[in-house]
Amino acid sequence: MNDYISRKDAIDRVKMDCFSVFTPLERTCEINDIPAADVISVVFCKDCKYVQKFRSEESAKKFGQVYECLKYTIPCPNPTDFCSYGERKE
Repeated sequence: MNDYISRKDAIDRVKMDCFSVFTPLERTCEINDIPAADVISVVFCKDCKYVQKFRSEESAKKFGQVYECLKYTIPCPNPTDFCSYGERKE
């Protein structure tokens, strides 16, 4: 999993001692000391291996959507939505 930190926290840490001279290694250590955020990456419906276009125009008209999730047989409300079960297409 990737580590994500707040850009503001990183900039604040670097600016903290702006009048002292730090080496790049010392700056790197300062930034590494910032705690990582607790985040996960998501897979949008449009990038999910389980999404496909509706098989029939009737279904698309009925749900007002163009895509459906094959894993859960539900319509995808928006291509940029996501769920906790999505898996990225290869």
